[in-house]
Amino acid sequence: MSGRVGGPLTLTLDAGGWSASAVWDGPLAAAEKRPATAADLREQLGRLSDTPFKSGELTAALPDPVLVPQSVLNDLRRRAVSSY
Repeated sequence: MSGRVGGPLTLTLDAGGWSASAVWDGPLAAAEKRPATAADLREQLGRLSDTPFKSGELTAALPDPVLVPQSVLNDLRRRAVSSY
């Protein structure tokens, strides 16, 4: 996952040589109250159920503090998995 304040957010999933990605045009905003944490990202992105993807290492190149709504994470996950 990568992004910058004022720009888009990109999620890329990797499943043993196969990859899928999705982009949210954003823009990402700096968090004023509750910034996204690694635990938040893992929880939302780890909901992969019946897909070829499994929750593993998470690499997030995001500024701190950044606001990433759960709805955006869910949408990115669904779109990335469906593009596989």
